[in-house]
Amino acid sequence: MRAGRLRTRISIERKVATPNTSVGGESIIWSPYIDRYAEAIAQNGREFQAVAQRHAEVSQVFRIRHTPGLAPSTHRVKIGSRVMDLVAVIPVEERNRETQLVCVEAVA
Repeated sequence: MRAGRLRTRISIERKVATPNTSVGGESIIWSPYIDRYAEAIAQNGREFQAVAQRHAEVSQVFRIRHTPGLAPSTHRVKIGSRVMDLVAVIPVEERNRETQLVCVEAVA
């Protein structure tokens, strides 16, 4: 992996469940997990209509140095004020050197 391509700074956040004493359940908060430099590989957008409303989403793929323990169900990616849901974590060539993060951002 060439370091010169890693020029986009991303923050990876982890989902944390905290007890909610007023209701008796749990509240979900996102706490900072790790910051990485990434290569933004591809960007794709689409617009669709669902339940009589128009929606748009932007997908983005980031390539980072291998980071073990990332999972779509418990992590998300943040770039400045933009928040993206993590859809897939793909190890490149199964060599534990690079990882691709496939992300989707809902656009209002």
